[in-house]
Amino acid sequence: METPLFVDSQLTSMVQLADVCSYSIRRYLEKSEDTLFNEIFKVADKKNGKVVGARHFTMNHCTCKVCQAHR
Repeated sequence: METPLFVDSQLTSMVQLADVCSYSIRRYLEKSEDTLFNEIFKVADKKNGKVVGARHFTMNHCTCKVCQAHR
């Protein structure tokens, strides 16, 4: 995306969907809440069985579901 677009999330359903996805990932990584995360993560983009649609940039020894699915 060359130019960021800022819009009120109440006006666009796709922005609301992105908000829900980012919220669920953040709550999982910060608070280990995985009920909503599990629903979102199971449809993350994959290539050759490896999750590429979600990433967690942290230490190499991280054992969260995102890091495990990317290895």
